[in-house]
Amino acid sequence: MCTILDDASRKVLAAEEFDNATEENSLKVLTDAIEKYSYWYPIRSVISDHGTQFYANKRDKNGKADHAIDLTDH
Repeated sequence: MCTILDDASRKVLAAEEFDNATEENSLKVLTDAIEKYSYWYPIRSVISDHGTQFYANKRDKNGKADHAIDLTDH
């Protein structure tokens, strides 16, 4: 289960159940939330548990990683 939840209102913006926790599935749910609610709830930041579906654990010497979702601080 991947759920996108608004921290202030606790409203579920998007959710879906999958067989596997992958970056593609997580990105799909996040994209759904952005497309559906960005007019009313602009997503300004994302907090995750740093699971591999959200965060690349392997990085090069410059801190870069090949991952569809980049939740690192810039």
